[in-house]
Amino acid sequence: MTQQAPGEQEKLWRKMSSIAIDYGIMEKAKNIVMIPGDFSWSDLGSWPILYEVFPASVNGNVFLGEVAGKHVGIDTKDCLIYGDKRLIATIVVSDLVVIDTNDVVLITTRARAQEVKKIVEKLKSEEKTEYI
Repeated sequence: MTQQAPGEQEKLWRKMSSIAIDYGIMEKAKNIVMIPGDFSWSDLGSWPILYEVFPASVNGNVFLGEVAGKHVGIDTKDCLIYGDKRLIATIVVSDLVVIDTNDVVLITTRARAQEVKKIVEKLKSEEKTEYI
């Protein structure tokens, strides 16, 4: 990696195409080597896989980040909840994805969580790219 001015790597990252590594790099590379390995692997490119990779609570909830100790829930079932700083409280909800970051809160159903791409496109069209 070369040394660059502060923030330059982020600028370069944002210019990169949003495509999978197998299409963007692997199909074009001529010097690929493959070795056998005895390990598990999961494509973390979708929300449902997180329920296979991370342990769920007795109510089927998956907590990511520091939220596990900062979540208070009543009748909360089968939700994916991520957050680090704030307390997240839920009452009588199920099958939701709740993502709390520094400047954005995303709440959607698990069934339609993949549509977050549509929100990204909407943010771009409304010139709110600082939230992406």
